[in-house]
Amino acid sequence: MKQTYRVDEWRIYSTGFSSGGVFSYLLWAERGQTIAAIGEVAGRLWDTEHITKPRAALLIAGSQDTTDPFPEQLDSMNEARQADHTFDFSLSCGQYCSFYPSWTRTPVKTFIHPDGHVYPPWAPEEIVKFFKTHRL
Repeated sequence: MKQTYRVDEWRIYSTGFSSGGVFSYLLWAERGQTIAAIGEVAGRLWDTEHITKPRAALLIAGSQDTTDPFPEQLDSMNEARQADHTFDFSLSCGQYCSFYPSWTRTPVKTFIHPDGHVYPPWAPEEIVKFFKTHRL
């Protein structure tokens, strides 16, 4: 890609839904040094992967999700918060939204909506807004 296009190395992001969300977590775990932030929906981190680089993350999950079980998504959100060194409190940032500030300047923003395994129509706008405020 770098041979064909201009790439801003400070603004490389990963986003995806379901398996694409799992892949975003995988990229964070395996290629965290090159990614500025992730924005994932209805995905999770596999038990065999571990996040070592703090990176800003926007994580969206449905509390009724049984396709990618919600409790496992919550575990991944908690691992993301731990890797990002977030504080033990969150700030409300709107409906379904919690913002966890970080002393490494790699916050975690979560949206936990009441639906199942869906890609909410508002997700793309939230992810783009989030990416615009984070770079390596």
